[in-house]
Amino acid sequence: MIFSSKRLSEQYVESFAFSFDKEKKLMEYEYKEVYFHEYCKTCKYRDVPDVKDPCNECLDHPANLHSHKPVMWEEAD
Repeated sequence: MIFSSKRLSEQYVESFAFSFDKEKKLMEYEYKEVYFHEYCKTCKYRDVPDVKDPCNECLDHPANLHSHKPVMWEEAD
């Protein structure tokens, strides 16, 4: 089976949810740094004991696709 390099690159880009600018032929990585300093102080899990700490899940993901928000962040009531 023979694939053109253009088609392969478009499939690769689509499979990883990156945007592909067909005019410029560039991939744009839309991963953003997580702003822990802004979100952690307003998170509902801020005062949860260390034994049940969901913060570790957030800290494992220092960058997110399309968002500066931590993965487990939920606004405190």
